[in-house]
Amino acid sequence: MFLQSALIKKILIFFIIILFGNIIIFFLISSVNIPKSILFLISIFLLFISAAFFYIVIKKILSPIDEIKNAFIELTKGNLAHQINIKTGDDLEIIADSLNSIALNIHNYQQKSTGDTHNLNLQNQKLQNILYSLAVAVLAVDKQRNIVLVNKKAEQTLGISAKDIIN
Repeated sequence: MFLQSALIKKILIFFIIILFGNIIIFFLISSVNIPKSILFLISIFLLFISAAFFYIVIKKILSPIDEIKNAFIELTKGNLAHQINIKTGDDLEIIADSLNSIALNIHNYQQKSTGDTHNLNLQNQKLQNILYSLAVAVLAVDKQRNIVLVNKKAEQTLGISAKDIIN
């Protein structure tokens, strides 16, 4: 809510400054003896210049929001290295910094989880090697009593291939 009101305040203040500037210029020009048609053209010209200036300033005020939107798009694509640098001194800067922190935390978690998965795979491989090299027949079953592992000695003893036994 504060973010919206801060942006609206910036836009309204700028709009009021432009409006009063145009009114002051209009009264200064109208005090000089100028034909009404030229005065009308000058007023239209000032209105277009003010509108263009207003558009440029609004784009500058709203550009951090566009940067944050693009950063969210990059984040959803999985680009966790995308960082945004917004220095506005308001809530937009806090949001941008928070988004950068979130992306960094996700990246760190992914790296840790990849390492943990690798370690688990190594441990699993070691256990399977030990199990397959045992001199006794071993059959492992899950909670539903499905055979999930058969070592070489069990294959030799039963005379059946592990592929035929494992569900």
